[in-house]
Amino acid sequence: MLYTFCHVLRNSVYSEINKECLTDLIKLDEKYRNLEEKSPNKTLSTKHKEQYLKESKMIQTAYYECENKNQPQKIESLRTLLKKIEDEDKAVSTINALSSDSAPFSAESIRTEFSNLMSGTDLVSKLEVSLRIKVSFDLDIDGVIKNIKVENTDNEEVKLVSALTLYSIPKVFQPIKENNQPVKSKLTFPVSFIIE
Repeated sequence: MLYTFCHVLRNSVYSEINKECLTDLIKLDEKYRNLEEKSPNKTLSTKHKEQYLKESKMIQTAYYECENKNQPQKIESLRTLLKKIEDEDKAVSTINALSSDSAPFSAESIRTEFSNLMSGTDLVSKLEVSLRIKVSFDLDIDGVIKNIKVENTDNEEVKLVSALTLYSIPKVFQPIKENNQPVKSKLTFPVSFIIE
């Protein structure tokens, strides 16, 4: 199922852009690693260290410019990936075989898994301010999270990556029941990204 590979595909969007934008930084590291290897004591001289820092600052500036230039491409790739996931949702049968070990739905378990998947991502590491978003979704009668919406931010990348991350959670939950029948339920919870 596409859900299983969702976080891998999301990360590939970032790795393609990083590959393009990090080329010069990788070459710079190789250059100074070679100098280090050739030196008698296997360390860089003070002069080389200063030169490396100066060059790496210039390259970092170029990296951020490259990343900004590629932002529309990244957003479009994330949108395309999200659309594939949502289209698959519509195409899948409404009733999956619920296993006997399906867990009762817990917003806390979703929040914890979401946090674990998001921590260390490029997106979170680049946030400059703390952010509190609202996530809403349906817990369908088959126990699968569907129709994810992210609100309280204008940052399109945060919205797309958050939705893709939630879709990548592979758990099937016990659906919420009314009169002993599974029902589609709309659920909402806040998520905070704290920048220290």
